[in-house]
Amino acid sequence: MEDYIQWSFATALVLALAAGAAGQGRGAAPAVAADPALSRSIDDGVYSDRQAERGRALYLAQCASCHGDDLTGMGFAPGLVGTEFLSLWTGQTVRDFYSRIRTTMPEADPGSLSPAETIDIVSYLFEANGFPSGPEELEREMLETITITTGAMVHD
Repeated sequence: MEDYIQWSFATALVLALAAGAAGQGRGAAPAVAADPALSRSIDDGVYSDRQAERGRALYLAQCASCHGDDLTGMGFAPGLVGTEFLSLWTGQTVRDFYSRIRTTMPEADPGSLSPAETIDIVSYLFEANGFPSGPEELEREMLETITITTGAMVHD
């Protein structure tokens, strides 16, 4: 009987630890900014039209050869608009998205984009996905406080 109790306890402990570890993966709730009062979503107009304009020119020069002029992807490179974009990034912070681009793109020369160029490209991608612009430019200091949502998305 004592062996059965120990086995039951050990099994319950292993299952609890496994469930906790599973929550650390893709299905885990997104991290929330330290101060909820500062939290925003990309539906709040977090980039300027001017940034998106600069970003479009950079995208066409640096990204379109792999992701396509229409941002829908080309074989190995994922689409950057519509449901493909949202399935990868919804619930994550703009910092997560920015960091991925900044450190891994363009594929032929990762990390070669400046921080300002990367933010401009991010702004263009938000515009292309139908997220509203605002009066202020997106700044690096605010990236962690902005969450990517599905609210204003117009592309499919």
